[in-house]
Amino acid sequence: MLDGTFYRFDGTALVACQDLVNEVRLAAADSFLVEDGRVRNLAAHYQRFGAWVRGSSESAAGQLESFFAAVTQIMPREGRWFPRIELHLGLQGDAEPNNDALYLR
Repeated sequence: MLDGTFYRFDGTALVACQDLVNEVRLAAADSFLVEDGRVRNLAAHYQRFGAWVRGSSESAAGQLESFFAAVTQIMPREGRWFPRIELHLGLQGDAEPNNDALYLR
């Protein structure tokens, strides 16, 4: 987990990935320090990020509760980690509608 792996949320779980795209449309991001399993005011980070996502992507907004639970579950209980949660909007011309995605890195 602490090796710099990039995770994409598939609607139910965080899945390690190596998405190769020519262009990333980052719409929202938030990061925070995890130290020995603790985060200062994690709820505020989730609330702020959630507001940005709800304002940018209806499809991703519907996944926020499960995404936050998955992020919380994967946090290490020992050591330091500085994760970043992200919303990437689908690229113009994507074949798949609602191709917006939530990521953790």
